[in-house]
Amino acid sequence: MIKTLLAQVKEFKKASFLTPVFMILEVVVETMIPLVMADMIDNGVDVIKHCANACGNGAMSAAVDAGIWCQGDSYDQSSLAPDNILDSALYNLDVVLDTALGSVADGSFEGDVYNLGMADGAVEVLLSDNVPDEVKATAQDAIDKIISGELEVERDYTLRN
Repeated sequence: MIKTLLAQVKEFKKASFLTPVFMILEVVVETMIPLVMADMIDNGVDVIKHCANACGNGAMSAAVDAGIWCQGDSYDQSSLAPDNILDSALYNLDVVLDTALGSVADGSFEGDVYNLGMADGAVEVLLSDNVPDEVKATAQDAIDKIISGELEVERDYTLRN
């Protein structure tokens, strides 16, 4: 039975080995994030913004523990730090997938970079109630201007060291 099983796995040998290795690395990194955040906080950081989906939970926990502000990423993370969160960047992957798959289905797909943003509904900003009303109004005004095209966000893909 084991010989039969190993024969089926042969072509996936590399992936079968790397999967648990990467899972272990993910756990190690997720464990280290609060330590790195604590060091940043000790050096005077007063707002933590992560870009790590669920791996950012450690960063948010560190912000809560230190009593400083934080920002969510990828989805509404306000439940993780209700008293500390300022906003969450929301990525609407359904819009991205509809755009990509729709272009394949209608034959217009080209191998290129597609810049989707607020005007396309692919990205949103969810402002929390922790943001003062005056700041929230200013932010919402900027968001509305981005969506309408009145304010253009410059994309900068420059690689920096």
